[in-house]
Amino acid sequence: MIGFLRSVFIAALIVQPLQLLAQIGYPIYSDDISVPGSHSVQIRVVDYPEMTSAKRRTMKETKDTSATQVIDVRQLSIPKKARNEYEKASRDFQSGKMQSGIEHLQNVLKIAPNFYAAHFQLGLHYAPFDQAQAEKALIRAAELNPRVADPLVVLGFLYLQTSRLNEAIEVLDRAVELDPASARPLYYLGSGLYEAGQMTRAENVLKKSLSLDPTIHPVRLILVNIYLKGNKPAEALQELEAYLKEEPQLPQTAAALQMRDQLRLHLQARKSD
Repeated sequence: MIGFLRSVFIAALIVQPLQLLAQIGYPIYSDDISVPGSHSVQIRVVDYPEMTSAKRRTMKETKDTSATQVIDVRQLSIPKKARNEYEKASRDFQSGKMQSGIEHLQNVLKIAPNFYAAHFQLGLHYAPFDQAQAEKALIRAAELNPRVADPLVVLGFLYLQTSRLNEAIEVLDRAVELDPASARPLYYLGSGLYEAGQMTRAENVLKKSLSLDPTIHPVRLILVNIYLKGNKPAEALQELEAYLKEEPQLPQTAAALQMRDQLRLHLQARKSD
């Protein structure tokens, strides 16, 4: 591999602040990648999940248990007082009163300790400032409703955020088994596999994620990293050009264009050797 690509730096995946997680119901993830060469340009891309908010979905399930086929039968007997507290929590979160909402959820669980949705919401809203409590709540949610992937996906994201890669991969594998048609668990799983150095499997998983949802554009940036690390500049350029077509207006477009130009120059130089 010639010196131009020997100098490539494959940056670790960097997560966005977790306060955003509770606002949208699913994690926000970003990727930092660097251009080959001594004057490399770093690009940060923020990924906003396009799927329906897990928070809104879960809140609805407590009002209408017929909305899903995976609600545990124990959820049908939630006391009215607990439901009222849950509604107060929902209103608080919508108004930005995070601490008050968490306190209402804690009240819910004093009355109904096996209320799945309360555990899940508590995990989401603890995540920005207390990952240990978030982990505990999400694990309990997954135990209470083992046929639902949502708590495992968020838990896997938390493990990625704290570099607990083996646990992240294990949890996200389970999430994918539960929801194989969803692109986002595959995206997070592929990210974890990439971090763990499992490049072949990461590539396959990320390609599947992209085939299920082509709008998760940052998947292409991880693939760029994989191809650069594997000395496949042509494949890296192909993914980068596709990404630029899909995200032409982002603030980092200029840096992405510079990366593309460097790759083109490298491929042209290699042809002339």
